[in-house]
Parts: sequence; C-alpha cells; structure tokens
Amino acid sequence: MLRVFAAVVLVFTAAGVATVAEPQPTSSSPDTQPELVVDGQEFDRQTFRIDVEKNGSVRWTYVYRRDLTSQSEREQFTSFAERFNERENPELYAHFKQGAHLLTDKGTNQTGRQMNASSFTHEAYVSRLDNSGIVEMSFLWSNFSKVDENRVIVGDVFTGGLYIRQNQRIEISWSDELSVVSVSPQPDDRSSNTFTWVASNTSRQFYDSKPRVVLETNSGETSEYAATADSVPRSWFVGLAVVVLVGLGGGIAFHRGVLTLRLPVELRDRSTEESGSEMPAITETDLMTDEDRILSLLRDNGGRMKQVKIVEETGWSKSKVSMLLSEMDDEDLISKLRVGRENIISLVGDEPEAVRSPFEDE
Repeated sequence: MLRVFAAVVLVFTAAGVATVAEPQPTSSSPDTQPELVVDGQEFDRQTFRIDVEKNGSVRWTYVYRRDLTSQSEREQFTSFAERFNERENPELYAHFKQGAHLLTDKGTNQTGRQMNASSFTHEAYVSRLDNSGIVEMSFLWSNFSKVDENRVIVGDVFTGGLYIRQNQRIEISWSDELSVVSVSPQPDDRSSNTFTWVASNTSRQFYDSKPRVVLETNSGETSEYAATADSVPRSWFVGLAVVVLVGLGGGIAFHRGVLTLRLPVELRDRSTEESGSEMPAITETDLMTDEDRILSLLRDNGGRMKQVKIVEETGWSKSKVSMLLSEMDDEDLISKLRVGRENIISLVGDEPEAVRSPFEDE
C-alpha cells in the first residue's frame, strides 16, 4: 500500500521528447556523479522550493543551477535558454503533467485532503547576481498544507521524513499574510520569509513529517517561533512507494521520502515528428528507482533475502546488485550479513542472528 510519494522524476530536454537511456553502474558515488544533463548543459546544484499560500496550496518549484565560468559558457547557456523557453510542445509536458496529477492523487489518499496539480511553468535564464545558469520548473499543488482555522501546517505529506543529497537544499517560503508559529528542525538560514535547510558537504536526513512549519494568518506582526533540532536515526528511512513525474528535466527523485536527482545519464533528443507514437502509461513498478525495487522485494519476502535471489528476481547483473547493495548498506537502508557462502540482505530491524542462517531449514 502506498504511504507517501516515494519518487518524483522529472525528465526534460530542450529539443523534443526525451528518451532516457538505462543508467549504467559505475564506481562513482551518487554524490559525485553528474546529476543532470540537458542539451549539453550540466547542472550541479538543486533547490526544492515550496511557496506556501494561506489557503493551503503551494507553488512547488524545482531549481537547477550551474556556474558559468567563461563568456563562452554564458553564451552557450543563453542560447540554450532561448530554445528552452520558446519551445511549446504539448507532448514534451505530457508526462510531467501526468505524473504531477498522479503525485497529488497519492497525496489525497495519504492525507484525506483533495489535492490537484495545475498552472505548470518552466523557465531558463542567466542570473545576473552570481553568473549562474538556472532552470526552473513548477506547478501549483492545491491543499498541500493542512489548514486548521487560522493556521497553515506544512509537513504532514512528508511521511517517513526526507533525505537530501550533497549540494541540495529545501526552501519553505510564505507571504506577508502569514507569520511563523513554529518550525522543526531548526533551519540553517532564515532570510525574509524563507526557511532554508542545506546539505552542503554531505547528505542530510529529517524525521517523519519533517521539515515542519506552522504558520498563521497575522495582524502585521511576526510571531516568535520555537525551533527544535531533531536527531535522526537512519532506521526511519525505509522504502516507500513510487510516483514519477516526467516532463522538462533531468532525473529528480523524491523516493523513500527522498529528494534527489537520480539520472546521471545523458538524454537523447527526439522530435514529435520522429516519435509518432503514444506515450506509455506510467506504472509504479516500471518507474521504481533501483533502491526502491530492492526494498520492495525485501518487504515482499519477509524482510530478508539472499543476494543471489535478488539477482534472479531483478534480472540485473551480479556486479550491479553488489554495488547497489553496498551503497544502500553504507546509507543504513539495508543490512548485509555473510553467512557461509551467502550474503543475507535484510531490512533494517529484520537482521538474522549471526550465529544461524535464516535459510538453513530451506
């Protein structure tokens, strides 16, 4: 059963509908691989911005940034931005919109509030402040926040908490019509009406239903707020379900309560005229991230499996499974135990006793 939005993936290209190559396993860690490549433009910093309205809706925006270190790079990005902004191809946005509606449908089921996605936007430009190339994509997410009389509560959709990778940040902003009652955990920065949580040099985790910000309609004065920091056990971050948005972008994933860019592969352009075929329907199984697939298999098999069985079930190579499991073990998403000649893979909390294989009686 889907508890919350485990994956949000945006795939985009400036010159047509993207076809995505299968990611190939590499020895690089996810944090050091190229995160997003669009029409030759590689982005290395991401912001997830949530602009809160007093009626409970939010403008959910994905912001990609890259440094432009020379006049040539600036000119190239400017040319890319012009093509990106001028292209109006309905098919290009079909998956993005389809996924957004799927995402809000899951939110409706999770919270009991009727949610919808609308007012999609996209823009690429060069920042005059820091000479960065920027791509922004957004949509209006209705009833994202819980409204209780004069209070607007942000965070209940983050069931299972959130995880952000290195060089990513979450921003929650609000208008002057609202003031802060409380925030948890304590933000890294507050400027004007914005809280910011940053993962600068390492990844960062949050508790269940965090970040959480409680706002209220005000009379012109800003309220004092209580900020509490959370100590986050990694065992909270078990696998959740998968929802995917595909539209204008590189892989952004919001899975297991995780916000991250996930597709370190170059996208190939394909024009609408060349396509001539209907877009396939999005299915949860087909669009699971590799980590979610592993966690789903473990849950379906009582919390433990032999590594060789995971290879058989997924159809992946032994080297890919081994590398993926090592990364998940390093992140405390699963546990690995060597029993005889077998590796036993377990969900956190479902580890077998080291003295006896759980498969001895098979």
